[in-house]
Amino acid sequence: MQCVCGWYIHLLPVTVASEHVPAFAQVYRNVGIDGLVEIHILHPQKPLVALAHKLGVTVTAYAPIGSPGRSEVIKGDAFVEGNPLDHPLVKRLAEKYGKTPAQILIRQLIQRGISTIPKSTNPNRVRENFNVLDFELTADELAEFDQIGSDKRLFLFEFAKNHPWHPWKADLKKVLGYELAA
Repeated sequence: MQCVCGWYIHLLPVTVASEHVPAFAQVYRNVGIDGLVEIHILHPQKPLVALAHKLGVTVTAYAPIGSPGRSEVIKGDAFVEGNPLDHPLVKRLAEKYGKTPAQILIRQLIQRGISTIPKSTNPNRVRENFNVLDFELTADELAEFDQIGSDKRLFLFEFAKNHPWHPWKADLKKVLGYELAA
């Protein structure tokens, strides 16, 4: 299995014309590729995930719980506010199921067919993050996540803003005001 980082998998919608999807799907199924991308309730990436699944590319979410410790690393203007763990829907479902907000966020991604790699340095939270297979969110609850309507990328990779293949130049401009060559 090969892993395609978020930068390259975001090129799929641009590089794969609809008439070529069957051929690409066959290649990806034979090679075994996983797309590693930022996905959480504030940035659900529905069209990209749908295309990846259509092509037979598995998808793994980084920052599935929003990376609450990122403020220790990302400083100043490059820090994007947002914490999926604090969303009222997540808190309500955590209380209903007797789970942590992180477990709710991980479970909803699993039910979308997305694997997750939540980071934690706390052994207890690592164990909790695995304990998500003993409950299931209802179809109505999953639909509530769709109603959040957010598309907020928490990681802009501002340090690589001048890289010619930086895929999120529009987000850099919108969030940070950068005028960069496309």
